[in-house]
Formats: sequence, structure tokens, C-alpha cells
Amino acid sequence: MKRQRCLGCLLAACVLILTACGAVQPVSGQVVERTTEEDGTLSAFVVETSTGERIGLTVTEKTRVFSWVDGVSGQDFAAGSLDGMAVSVVTGDPADLTANDGTDLPAYEASEVQITQVRLAETITLSDGTEVEIWQGSRDNRYKLSNGTELLWEQHPVGPDRVHAAGQESLDDLSPAAQEAVRAYYDAQGLLYRTYDELENAYAAYLESGRDPGFDSYLVGQETTPCASSDRVIYFLTSVTLPINGSVATEVRLGAAFDRETGEHLSPWDLFTCSEEEARQTLLDLAQPSDGTDSLRAEMEAALTPESLIFFPDHLELAFPEGTLPSQSRAFLAALDYESDLGAILQDWAIPREME
Repeated sequence: MKRQRCLGCLLAACVLILTACGAVQPVSGQVVERTTEEDGTLSAFVVETSTGERIGLTVTEKTRVFSWVDGVSGQDFAAGSLDGMAVSVVTGDPADLTANDGTDLPAYEASEVQITQVRLAETITLSDGTEVEIWQGSRDNRYKLSNGTELLWEQHPVGPDRVHAAGQESLDDLSPAAQEAVRAYYDAQGLLYRTYDELENAYAAYLESGRDPGFDSYLVGQETTPCASSDRVIYFLTSVTLPINGSVATEVRLGAAFDRETGEHLSPWDLFTCSEEEARQTLLDLAQPSDGTDSLRAEMEAALTPESLIFFPDHLELAFPEGTLPSQSRAFLAALDYESDLGAILQDWAIPREME
């Protein structure tokens, strides 16, 4: 990649990177070319944006570089180790740059470079032999074909550690032994989806679209957060995001209860003053819509699991994810009031308390 001074390049750069008020816009994309000095120092690079536009950036001693990706540093960038990197760049003054193929590029100085993604050396092979690249970010992985098409956006799993909800106790509020027990439960539970399966589904949709270059990637993720606590119990919610298609996803919500002192996982049926069967029937009576049919009641009874019970500070939620009730096209949620609905059958020590 060669440098050259060109008035036309300067004008093009000004048009492309300035807003109507004159503010410089950030540039984001994959690094596709680079130029180094004789001593190996990076002096310029080219970013290809999501729309396919190529923009040149020059590096000076004032350029600030930092990374959002674990295991990758600003020194890696400065040393010219850019293969398989995606960046977001805050731009400075217009500059002159010519690509390796001789094309004049809109270009400007890089004031700040943020490394946002790195392509891993490993790949995933789909059932038809197609190789999928893995691009790791600070909070997610992006799975892409070699032509740049993104098939799947996987958010990194979150929780139960280092997750705090406003006004709620967290794992940090438990004893070390209780914390370890809760972690062990969720470690054993693991991910409630298979990345490979979601990739295959996304790839099948991509092929069905006719390899649409504007294909919307599928979204998947899992998060576990504290959602309520009582004198003797702490409650958690696991939310699993699963794709329906590129523009639509659904959420599976699962509740869990733990003894605050020991971290032991508790069956929600032990939180009631009555038998499990009586508790189940009472909950279904309260949750069933007034216009519900006998068949809907039967579907709810078959689908009700211990994880369907999710305790929040002001209500108990019964959650039936999309697809668990055949007669319903969407997820079905019912909110039950502790005092008016459940006061007669729920243990006092299990009722969540408001945090002061």
C-alpha cells in the first residue's frame, strides 16, 4: 500500500467523514490491508466497513490504541499484528492514502483505535464441509463465513457471578460456601443451547435466502441474574435468548431458588405450606385466563415445571416459553400477587422482601 498526495483524495475524505456540522465520524470494520515502515512499525492500514467501503487510516505517534478483547493488546496492533482484527477508529485530520491495487482511498489520521474483535485460529466445520470463522469480542462471538457473511451472533454467557440488579442482593452477599454451591449448580446446568446447532440453523436459513448478502445473523445468548431474596432464600432467573429467524428471537425464562445459608438448590414446591399437587393446581387456577379452555389448562399442567416458577420482589411469575403450549403462538406469562393470590399457601419465609 503506497502513500500519495492528492487533492481529490482530500476532498473525497472530507465529504465522506464529515457530518453537516463538520464533526468527524468514527469508522468501524475489518482491517484488510496494512503498511509498515522499514523497522516494522505500523504506519497505515485500511478498514473495510460492513457496507463494503474501504477507508484508509494513517498512524502517527499521537494515535492511541487499546483493546476490548482478552489476550490482545495495543502493542499487538502497533507491532503490525493485524490479521483477523476488527476495529473502531476515531478519526482525525484528512490524509492521503493509496491502496495496494492503486486505488485512491478516502483517508484520514487515526486519533484512537479500539480493537473490538479478533479472528480465532480455530474454525467450525458445518455438516456440508463449510468452514465458519470465529470472531471473538469482549462480550460476544461472531460466527462468519469466509465471504464475511455473519451467520450467528453469540453473546457471552453472563452470571451468576459479578451480576448485580438494582435493589437486589447478589451472589456476593452469600457466604463463600453458599456462593460455591450456587456456582456448582449453574456449572452443572451449563449452556441450555448448542452453538453448533444454532449455526446449522442459521446456515440453512442463509442458503434458503439464496445467499442474500444482507442476511440478518441469528442471535443467541444466556444470562443468569439474581431476581429476589427472602429471609431464607435467594432467587435467580436464567434468560436464554434463542433465534426464530434473523430479525426475531424468543426468550426462555427459568427460575431457581437456593438456601441463603448453604447455597443448596431448593425445590420450589418446598416453599409452599401445602402439598406439591395442591400448589400446582392452585397456581394453574390463578394463572389460567378467564376465557381459557380445558385444553389450554391441560397444556399448562403438562408444561408446568419447577423452573416455570420465577420469584420477583412483588410477584411470582409462571413462565411458559414459546412452543410449550401448543395452542399459543407466543410465550405465556402469568403474574401472581403474593398477598392476594398466594398468601394462604406460600411460606412466610419464602416471600421476597423489599431491600432497604
